[in-house]
Amino acid sequence: MDQPTRRSIRAQRLRRQLTTGCNRRPCPNPLCTSHDPSQILSEEVIQSMIKSHLDEDCFCPLINLLPKSIDADVFFEFQEYCEEENDFSVHVEIITRSLSDLSTALELFTTVDALNLAPISTLDTLDDILVLPHRSISNSPHSSHTHFPTRSSIESPTPSRFPLPTQRVNLEVAVRLYKVLFEHKSDALLAALCEKTDFLISEVTPIASLLNSNSDILAVLLVMLLNPLFDDYSYKDSLVALCRIFTKLDKSAVNAVQNWLSLIAFPILQKMLGPLQSFVSISVLMNDLGSLDVNDRGQPIPQSPERIAAFAEVESVLFVMRMLFNAMNQTRRAFFPFSTSLESPSSFSGPKSVPPTTFFYSIFYNDAVNELSMKRQYLRMKQNKFSFISHPYLLLPQSKTAVLRLETHQQQNSQMSQHLFESIFFGRGSLSCILKVRRENIVEDTLNQIDRREPSDLRKPLKIVFVGEEAIDEGGVRKEFFLLLTRELFNLKYGVVKPVGSADVTADGSSMSNSTNSQYYWFNPDFVDISGESKLIGMLLGIAIYNGILLDLHFPTACYKKLLNQPVTLDDVIEMEPQVGQSLKALLDMDAEDIEDCSLTFSMDHTSFGENVTMDFIPNGRNIPVSIENRVQYIACYVDALLNKSIEKVFSSFSHGFSLIMGDLLQMFQSIELEEAVCGTRELDFDELEKVTMYDGGFSKDHPAIRMFWSIAKEFKEEEKRHLLHFVTSCDRAPVGGLSNCRFVIVRNGGDSEQLPTSHTCFNALMLPEYSSREKMKLKLLTAINNAEGFGMK
Repeated sequence: MDQPTRRSIRAQRLRRQLTTGCNRRPCPNPLCTSHDPSQILSEEVIQSMIKSHLDEDCFCPLINLLPKSIDADVFFEFQEYCEEENDFSVHVEIITRSLSDLSTALELFTTVDALNLAPISTLDTLDDILVLPHRSISNSPHSSHTHFPTRSSIESPTPSRFPLPTQRVNLEVAVRLYKVLFEHKSDALLAALCEKTDFLISEVTPIASLLNSNSDILAVLLVMLLNPLFDDYSYKDSLVALCRIFTKLDKSAVNAVQNWLSLIAFPILQKMLGPLQSFVSISVLMNDLGSLDVNDRGQPIPQSPERIAAFAEVESVLFVMRMLFNAMNQTRRAFFPFSTSLESPSSFSGPKSVPPTTFFYSIFYNDAVNELSMKRQYLRMKQNKFSFISHPYLLLPQSKTAVLRLETHQQQNSQMSQHLFESIFFGRGSLSCILKVRRENIVEDTLNQIDRREPSDLRKPLKIVFVGEEAIDEGGVRKEFFLLLTRELFNLKYGVVKPVGSADVTADGSSMSNSTNSQYYWFNPDFVDISGESKLIGMLLGIAIYNGILLDLHFPTACYKKLLNQPVTLDDVIEMEPQVGQSLKALLDMDAEDIEDCSLTFSMDHTSFGENVTMDFIPNGRNIPVSIENRVQYIACYVDALLNKSIEKVFSSFSHGFSLIMGDLLQMFQSIELEEAVCGTRELDFDELEKVTMYDGGFSKDHPAIRMFWSIAKEFKEEEKRHLLHFVTSCDRAPVGGLSNCRFVIVRNGGDSEQLPTSHTCFNALMLPEYSSREKMKLKLLTAINNAEGFGMK
């Protein structure tokens, strides 16, 4: 600590002595107002005494200087005195006094000055939050943020939308306060913190079910979730007891807590989640929570009291984890707004860097749970026993897909058993769902046959017969069927979908995109579904998932959100129609004059069947101008019109077809996970692909041509890798779980020649000539993959 800072702190401490005094009556220190309470010093005298005695040993003990009321501002003030004196023993007294009852505990995390700290949304990670000393934080200016609209703020901007227990408790301050305590922790401090934490838990437990949504005690519970003690598994009993309190809250209180948490900075929620994740992992490993409760003969296995207790403890902790997940999901769906204090904000601020969706979900994935046998977890679920499948936020996409496969097999086996019985005794029934189609009429034939089938029949193993062909469907014919059918259904002649994302479209209400150079396809607002094509596409998605077939579809994330009944946001417009989305977003940064110059109204003009049509967002919208006061409502209306209202009929039919096949397990997935189940994952690891690749026709993994191929393939740019994968498999993504789950075959197709490589996408086979040089092989590969234009690819 430098000398000017030290003198400033000493001056502040001496001023407290001369104005407030200590708790000794009378105080033996003549430089303390408690020495002679009848004497009232003027400001001039106080300043003179500070200058005269600043460098003297004239201070009362810190423990005596502590006021009766200790809030966060007092704590941080005394923390500076501790640092200057290099004595932190007063921390024990603060904890002992402040956590002795619920009201003083609430007060410790209540702050006035600390509410003016730099908002946590300016920091990227929890580490950034924790490394900043209090002095630098308190002097930090607020950062400027872009304000993002949310459906919540549009529909009900009043504080009653988010009933909060208290207006002044600040979880950011709680994180910093705990950090300061643990930087200088001692055995005495840990003992006091543990004792008082358990005391507060015991105080709240009997009244938990009586707490209403406005109770200040809810704030104390959330502050306690940030207690660093819980990072140590030896304090697990206290953590479980705290979580059990949350399970006893009534529904309104739980909703209030979730709404509150949805306004809190992401790194703080992440901090709360850490100890809960660790507890679940250790409990799974120590208590064998993945095994069955019955033996191979279906007889119950006696359960030890310890294992029964472990299940109960994990369920309590998972209740809080689900609450955090719901809160984070609520935040994510609403543009990830932040409020650094537990207040109902007048506006929502976006963070400097929003965690990507994949990261957001990944922090809930639990490695220990995902290493368990999903088959056993599925059986436990079917036996109405505790199963981690009931907590899908813990499961990786590949685990969820495995559960879906198990459900598929169970339903298919059930159907097959029924049809086997019917075929034996009544001479009818089939063990598979067989579709006979003509290549030249694949859409019409598929529509006609699917329309006559029950959804349960369509969940049976799919077999495809192309009329006039003798090929036996061992998987390759089925894959070709899906490839041809999706290509035909997405042909513009059917008009179910259309490409979107034109570079020359803006959000001036003039046009919906009609680009033919698009990354994505979206539903056509003008499509009239007479023959059921949109329903067929939805059923096709479900049937493909049930049969483990990846589809080369290019729907934006908004499609999968809508299938899961999740709200769409401006983020989804930005992904699907970048120019439209960015121009809408730009409205948020414009001043009143700029918005007026745009001449926007609450309407959208677009072309329908060759005619210009105006769509009003609200009654008489075309005559209501957009202003700085209503721009947020305008953006919300535009998003709703583009992604919901304009395609309501066609999407409803599509969604209905998908739900007919998928059933209840669909709700396990988040939007990005559902997209992976349908289309695969974007992450490509060619090292993993090399490990699982098979060879034929004279090639082996050690063949010089194969070593040459992999050295070339791994040097490809990301887009070239996608083209190669699409060239061989008809899909530019990896299966769920990565390329280690991909079938990939390289077949020798003769010696050196000028012939380009070819492929059999039905069998994921690359037909590769044995080229004489590396340069020639690279040139031929690039020529082949860049000129074999696949459906939906540029």
